[in-house]
Amino acid sequence: MGKYDIEYFRCCECRFIQTEQPYWLDEAYQDAIIPTDVGLVRRNQTFSKITSLTLRYLHPTASRCVDYGGGYGMFTRMMRDLGHDFVHLDPYCQNLFAKGFEADAEQQHYDFLTAFEVWEHMADPQVEIAKMDQLADHWLISTVAQPDSAPRPGEWWYYATEGGQHVALWSEKALQTIAQQYGRQLVSARGGLHLFSRSPVSPFLANQLLRGRAMGILQRMRRRKSLLQNDYQVALEATSAKQSLATVSPTLSIPTRNESLDAAVAFITFNRPTETAQSFQSIREARPSKLFLISDAARPNAPGEAEKVEASRRIAENVDWDCEVVRIYASENLGCGRRVSSGITEAFEHVDRLIILEDDCIPDPTFFSYCKSLLDRYQDDTRVTGISGNNFQQGHARGSASYYFSRYLHCWGWATWRRAWQNYDLSISKWPALRESGFLESVFPTTKERKHWTQLLDSVHEKKIDTWDFQWLLHCWSLGGLNAHPNENLVTNIGFGPNATHTTKGTPYANMKRSSLAEITHCDDVVQDTDADKFSFEHIFNDESRKKRRPFWKRFRLDYQSNPVPHSRAA
Repeated sequence: MGKYDIEYFRCCECRFIQTEQPYWLDEAYQDAIIPTDVGLVRRNQTFSKITSLTLRYLHPTASRCVDYGGGYGMFTRMMRDLGHDFVHLDPYCQNLFAKGFEADAEQQHYDFLTAFEVWEHMADPQVEIAKMDQLADHWLISTVAQPDSAPRPGEWWYYATEGGQHVALWSEKALQTIAQQYGRQLVSARGGLHLFSRSPVSPFLANQLLRGRAMGILQRMRRRKSLLQNDYQVALEATSAKQSLATVSPTLSIPTRNESLDAAVAFITFNRPTETAQSFQSIREARPSKLFLISDAARPNAPGEAEKVEASRRIAENVDWDCEVVRIYASENLGCGRRVSSGITEAFEHVDRLIILEDDCIPDPTFFSYCKSLLDRYQDDTRVTGISGNNFQQGHARGSASYYFSRYLHCWGWATWRRAWQNYDLSISKWPALRESGFLESVFPTTKERKHWTQLLDSVHEKKIDTWDFQWLLHCWSLGGLNAHPNENLVTNIGFGPNATHTTKGTPYANMKRSSLAEITHCDDVVQDTDADKFSFEHIFNDESRKKRRPFWKRFRLDYQSNPVPHSRAA
């Protein structure tokens, strides 16, 4: 740009180069494409042919594909012309050539991702690459790797200082480090193309394809049918539908990006930067006025975990809106139960109500306004102890309002008040006395329910489970409180798998589809929905149908050991 003196920083280990905090980017991106990028069209022509061959010969089963940072949509259009189901993703540039084929907000995973001329533009590579990891299994990117001579600014053309947009410059070792970190096989070719594959591919074949060898011959083989005619029909139908809708539908009011959430949010992270990045994006879009970052420290016997904890914290600290940030970081590992509960307790020293989200929970945008509305409405109503964003009723509507009341609280995205949380006891020291007094008889109508929760709470009291949420349920019951649940599921949990702390096994409640609450119809009174609670107990907490499918020698294990339930923390 020729007007700023900036600093570049080089990693001593991998030689990756990053500028100082790029305060000039708003000016640099006044035009998404700089005037000196005269090779844009030719580059898209070449890359579209190479990508098509890569998909046909190395990843033939890849069906849904996304072009990340797709600019004006030219590459997406070319790939669809070649018969590949590509969609466009770029929040910073208008899609001109592939209108109607934008990435679906509900589509959380693609088979193949391309990112051409993107990696050198990343002001926060860890966040962006974590998003790519969540989006797709295989990536094909372009970036020119640094020469071995390690040139300084002014000695290498790819610094592109005249445009001011190249803020991250990669070495071959830095790219290999990323591949190892995210479990990909890396094949790089001269010319700046790099294939990150989750499944093994032939390095020789991949290198030949990326270099465009035998392109003419290979293109004539395994040719795919173009989607051009199909896309024309889709666009024609969409245009007709839009014209019809305009004649009968009023204009909807949609909140703008600059609106902020006048509420405090607590964001709980640990050791999963990939999930953290996706969850944090929803908070960034909501723009809360106050943000509490709650994070445990790495376990001493877990190699590599400290780096993941630090990466997760850095992602959550990437606040780019007007917001008061309070960091509640543990200096030593506390475990799930102590860290979550003590973090919430400390946050309540600053505010009187909280919306709480964990690093593997992805809310619909209306989740935050739903919580805020109910926090306002029931602020002083001690009959209500919490607000959940989850609905596990499998399509059963509970009343005519937007939510119903339950004795349970599913905590994959929830909210509560200081008045309800105060006197929370992680050790549930009063449980033995409550058990002996027959307290659960006032909470549950059946012997089966009382027996189930007695066994479970006994195990919690004996510290056989490192958690905090069963203790919270008991606390709510002791207050005689009920919890609001939406009639639509507003949060999905992406945290199930081998890296989770508790929810390592599958469940039908993982990755559930989210819905929206366009407007909120409030309940007339605070009354427990007994049908909903009966359904929850029978289908979530004490699912007999699953037990019958298990071998008899496993049927005598408690549910919390063998059958993850949706109010347990997936972290």
